Amino acid sequence: MRQKIARRKLRECHAGGWLHFYRGTHEGAASATHDAGGAIKTGMDMKSLWPARSNAAYGGLIVAAWVLGIYGALRILTGSVHMFWDDGGAGRIAGLNLDADPMTLIAVFAWAGATQLVWGCATLGVALLYRSLVAPALLLALVEQSLIALNAWILKPVADGHHPPATYVALAGVWILALGLLSAFWRKR
Repeated sequence: MRQKIARRKLRECHAGGWLHFYRGTHEGAASATHDAGGAIKTGMDMKSLWPARSNAAYGGLIVAAWVLGIYGALRILTGSVHMFWDDGGAGRIAGLNLDADPMTLIAVFAWAGATQLVWGCATLGVALLYRSLVAPALLLALVEQSLIALNAWILKPVADGHHPPATYVALAGVWILALGLLSAFWRKR
């Protein structure tokens, strides 16, 4: 019944892009704003995409946010190398042999770089703007680096024994991220 009334009022009151409804008709609608007279102005609400900052709600040590921010910046750097360098860093940095099937290997590096770039932007955004999410983001980063190290060193090591620099970074990253995660739970007194 309420929707019928709202539709009828919409047909009767639409004028020049403004919808003149009673305020109660659209209370709680994310994309509606009201002017001083109570008229509803429709449009996109970007606050749904970028919520208010949550830095005040963070109670952990600031070093955890710094660890996450540096991790995010490094992920952006490595993702950019994998995406935008001609060899994706496979030959110049990782020292992998590109003779057999270079295009497939370079494409896989670019695909991995895309996820690194996006994940780096997300973690950097958390460290700077949404610090209440620092602990969960550090936990996810710790799981990621642990899986990279586990695969590179134990489950799926390279047959010739060569380890790219990222596998050594993953070993160090596990410890640094674990310390960062612990500092996120440390409360100031």
